[in-house]
Amino acid sequence: MKSSGTIYVVDNEFKTTEAISLLARAMHLECKTYTSGLKLLEEIDMEQPGCLISEVRIPDIGGLQLQRRLGEMGATTPVIFLTAHATVPMVVRAMKAGAFHVFTKPLEEQSLWEAVQDAIASDQEAFRKRRERRILERRLADVSPFEREVLDLVLRGTPNREIAEKQNVSVRTVELRRSRLMEKLGAKTLADLVRIGLVAKGVNGHRISLPETVSVS
Repeated sequence: MKSSGTIYVVDNEFKTTEAISLLARAMHLECKTYTSGLKLLEEIDMEQPGCLISEVRIPDIGGLQLQRRLGEMGATTPVIFLTAHATVPMVVRAMKAGAFHVFTKPLEEQSLWEAVQDAIASDQEAFRKRRERRILERRLADVSPFEREVLDLVLRGTPNREIAEKQNVSVRTVELRRSRLMEKLGAKTLADLVRIGLVAKGVNGHRISLPETVSVS
């Protein structure tokens, strides 16, 4: 069965890495183990979904620092921390920093299994959204300034006649611009155009100002 994600493990305890490797095999997931957090940062593939299981105390870089560095790199990889020396302040710090889960050693297999499933699913969704955003960025690059203005006004519920007046063109021209806009953005219906437009709101470099909510009726 093809792997649906990768578990990255950073821990210098062989017993732990071996247990997680066996768990990954049972879950049909690829597993890559490291004793160095810095090595993990060099080799992690941010273009594939996965999760990181890391000991909090790593010789070359602390687990929380490793998590922060991943964030600075733009990784969405969920982080599950392991520790044999859990304290309430440490757990609080880890969760506030965005940890997906914190487990104390020795590992409880079922709990870790469930956490990994949730973490992989979370990163798969984040990966899907990143891929959709990259596709949208490429499509937006082909949209003309007039078409962008049409998108902005359509999302605000502006009728074609008013758009025509604002752009000083005929209603037919507005209809043609909207048709080309929908074709370029891959929208088959007005509802598709609205959905795509709202996603475009967060795309860097796209300057149209989109409302928080819009009626498609």
